[in-house]
Amino acid sequence: MRYPTGDPSAVWVVTDDERDFVVVGCSRRFRSRAESEEGGDGRPYFGERGIYLLRGREPVTGAMRLYIGKGKTVETRLRDHDRKLTWWTDAVGIVGATNRWTDREAKAFEAMLYQRASDARRAVLMNRNKPTLLRSMGESERAKLQDTATDIVTRLIALGFVELGYDGEGGDTGDVLGISQDSKPPDGATHVLRSRALRAHGCLTDDGTFAVLKESLASLSETDALSMEARQTRARLRGEGILEEADGGVLEFARDWIVTSATDEPGDVNGLKK
Repeated sequence: MRYPTGDPSAVWVVTDDERDFVVVGCSRRFRSRAESEEGGDGRPYFGERGIYLLRGREPVTGAMRLYIGKGKTVETRLRDHDRKLTWWTDAVGIVGATNRWTDREAKAFEAMLYQRASDARRAVLMNRNKPTLLRSMGESERAKLQDTATDIVTRLIALGFVELGYDGEGGDTGDVLGISQDSKPPDGATHVLRSRALRAHGCLTDDGTFAVLKESLASLSETDALSMEARQTRARLRGEGILEEADGGVLEFARDWIVTSATDEPGDVNGLKK
């Protein structure tokens, strides 16, 4: 391991000569410095094809968020995410040390690390689409790449990325959160509205109004305790196509909804309580 900047919280580089991969990590504020770092062979690590992980806390619950991706160059993808995503605070990129990875290899490592994180259930996975292995990949090829992926995971856990670890790996068993991946929050969510198994996400807009975010869920049924104002609001939103019936006997917000009146209370929106 080496710290090119002299500060391990800024940029760090880890090599594994036996498995032939390099791990480059940095905090968000030092990302541009990490991009300029080169190894002993003069190759820019973030300028290579590889995989990467973004990590940061969910503002509502404090749960760890994790995004796992791949790119023709890690640098390009990090720049994209720097512009579009606000939640991540740390990044780590993994590339081939001597031999440059093919797109096929990078895609396999991406899928394997994603599956590992999903199984560990220690973080909310923020990928919109689940990375998957190529169907054309044979058993021997898969086994060889899986060995390298396992070594990458082991190295990352040792470096503090315990979100990839199972019970007893990278922390006590009490640290395992058991996070479900079925209701991950949108990037801009700052509030959670929940009632029983239902969950909706919201945020304050720039002008101070409150918005319930797209894909939030609400109950399809109406209880006797639901106020007349709430019933009228539900009916209006369904008529406008904002609330639509979805699988599982629930209503889903088809688009963001701005709460605009005193009767549209976010604490009792369509049967969901704060």
